[in-house]
Amino acid sequence: MQDQRDSAEERWTGAELAWEAITWAISHDPAVGAFLPDGSRLRALKYDGARSIDQPDVTIIYEDLGHEIVIRDALFEDAKHAQVGHC
Repeated sequence: MQDQRDSAEERWTGAELAWEAITWAISHDPAVGAFLPDGSRLRALKYDGARSIDQPDVTIIYEDLGHEIVIRDALFEDAKHAQVGHC
């Protein structure tokens, strides 16, 4: 996981802020993500970045274990939207 973050931070100047935003969201509301359709306790959440601020789109797969939240996987991709506040 750390390698993915390091690579993303080398590629996009706004990757760290995008990571902080998505992890803040799940730490404040672990139920914010949608359950994966495989019947497990895993959830997915996507953060929409923006090319104008050099932030990637970030998708995380995580699990709420009650006493901790474990991020199982993270995917950083080029932002699909040009600007923040897209419709």
